[in-house]
Amino acid sequence: FVSKKRCKPETKGDMSEHAREPLPENATMRDIFDYCKKHNIHSLAQGMIELPPPELLREILSVIVSGTTVHQYRARQGEEVYRDAIASHLNSEWGAKAVTAANIMATQGVSGGIIASLLYARAKGVKHVGMLQPFYTYHKLQVHSVYGTSGTAECEERSWGSVQGACAFINGATTTIGGVEVEIEVNWEAIASALDDGVGALIVCNPINPSGRVLKEEEVKKMVQMCADKGALLILDECYADLTFGDVTHYCPMHDSVVDNVIVVRGFSKVLGVQSWRVGYVIASEELIAECVALHDPIYISVPITQHAMAVYFKQDADNYAEHRAELKALMWANWEVLAPAFGKAFGWTPIAPEGTMYGCFVHNEKSDMDAVQKALEKGVGICPGGIFYGGKRDNTGLVRIHLGINADKTEDIAKHLLA
Repeated sequence: FVSKKRCKPETKGDMSEHAREPLPENATMRDIFDYCKKHNIHSLAQGMIELPPPELLREILSVIVSGTTVHQYRARQGEEVYRDAIASHLNSEWGAKAVTAANIMATQGVSGGIIASLLYARAKGVKHVGMLQPFYTYHKLQVHSVYGTSGTAECEERSWGSVQGACAFINGATTTIGGVEVEIEVNWEAIASALDDGVGALIVCNPINPSGRVLKEEEVKKMVQMCADKGALLILDECYADLTFGDVTHYCPMHDSVVDNVIVVRGFSKVLGVQSWRVGYVIASEELIAECVALHDPIYISVPITQHAMAVYFKQDADNYAEHRAELKALMWANWEVLAPAFGKAFGWTPIAPEGTMYGCFVHNEKSDMDAVQKALEKGVGICPGGIFYGGKRDNTGLVRIHLGINADKTEDIAKHLLA
């Protein structure tokens, strides 16, 4: 097991010489991560929780993997013990009394649930999947993968946004922060126009990656009704449902009742730091679950043995889960309180405090997003350009994003380089 002893601080050297090497053209967050690794630079570009999973959870898994059936395929919908544990957790934690094990499908992480949901949308004749700008960049890649369309094709402009293959990029509403106009709010008129124009499904993060915004209950209900009125599917990526800050609360429509035109996808990669365990779940009507199982199974075959550890953990150690979640949230917020003023002082950028997720954004005043990224590299830290969260080619959104799931020592070292 990982020792609880405080690790020796990880420090980085002088990065200015390396940072003058240009990044690859159209660099993604993964490209920036790889660049930082090559040049011994801290990276806040690609989010990964560094706090290890709870020791109790790791102990449970160590017992399970020593069993004699560890090598066997698991049930296609997920083991009943796992689905029952998730339903019980949703009931006790969120008051979702209408959700039963029959409304749960185990998935290969949140990504597996998104892929299954998109396959379902395609099977139902959905031609275009809408994404609210700014959107989680991998949703675009997943839509293109499922529909076999190209992410390099030219975007076709619409009054409400643009279309690229099966992807429909719905414009956000603009607001002015730090003297810079940024497109970061929900644009209800654009959503309505896109649905009127035949967009057959929306895929929405809540809490929202990258902005850190958490949709209010009335906003979620409005989105559900708008989709229902047009016969559209609403796919909610709730990867960060457990990670909200302060007094902000997260609302899910499944808390009240199982909604026919809604698919909710959740997982544990972030809140429990089990990114490589590949276990998540979908919540939907029984009929929809049955169709998604048939679509998920040929691709993923079965969800790993880790689902058994999750089942035992949530049945027996709910208090431990709550403690770990609180520890992670406190760590990330403490990191934000150090990094927000450090970036602000180093570059004059305006921080946007997150309501949820594991990210924080800044409004910059550089000539382009990549200029802002390069400027940060020269100070010894990799960050994510805002343009990758929008459709088409956006050179200057005015936004950059950092992730907060790092240890306190790394945070201190980054702040030291920023303020040097």
